[in-house]
Amino acid sequence: MSRPALVVVGPPGSGTSGVAAEVAARRGSLAIDTERRAARELGYDDVAAAFVGVGEAAFAERERGCAVAALEAADGADVIVIGASVTDPGVRDLLSGGPVVQLTVTLAHAAPRLGFATARPVFLGNPRALWSRLVEGRRPHYDAVSRWSVDTDDRTIAEVADAVDALLEESA
Repeated sequence: MSRPALVVVGPPGSGTSGVAAEVAARRGSLAIDTERRAARELGYDDVAAAFVGVGEAAFAERERGCAVAALEAADGADVIVIGASVTDPGVRDLLSGGPVVQLTVTLAHAAPRLGFATARPVFLGNPRALWSRLVEGRRPHYDAVSRWSVDTDDRTIAEVADAVDALLEESA
């Protein structure tokens, strides 16, 4: 198995999809978002609709399959976004020792990015409390697989991509 150029992980609102797309574009490679791929495979245009449409368990299983497939097919150039499937031990095993960057964000910066005032199925109820619990539950998994960490608070996608590019250059 070839490793991807980079895997990006992080909580909702940290900018994983945008940063991965920016880094991939700069490198002339492909950005693969496993959550978005799972939604498309399930016949939905967006992740939220797929999550609601098929339920959490079915969506999680499809996303896990997309993550495994993307990691196993990586050609050394792909930039892959791994979402909630980082909680799966098999996915973590595939990520172990690889080029993984964790994007971090505080609730104060994630909330406006995510639009907690709008309906998002993962955050129904008290979105701030649910986001905090989600991050708290996933943080050990992000930490376990990540080689680097980049804070995204008060930074644009381009600025975060610059920081990620610098880390990749330093490790080359």
